[in-house]
Amino acid sequence: MVSHKYDVNFLLRLMMKDLTYAQTEAARCNVDLETAAAARSRFEAAVAKGFGEQDMAAVIEPLRNL
Repeated sequence: MVSHKYDVNFLLRLMMKDLTYAQTEAARCNVDLETAAAARSRFEAAVAKGFGEQDMAAVIEPLRNL
């Protein structure tokens, strides 16, 4: 993360998709995944900033400017 280089092991956009699936299924079972919701918002922000095709560790990039 320090070098801002992210060898892709798992695409950030796919992690966001999986979080969406998990939340959808949990909601179907009347379970609220608050931590997943918080994480998903961070992944959505990173995808919106253009990091979707990088490794999921790139989720940190939009937070660097806060």
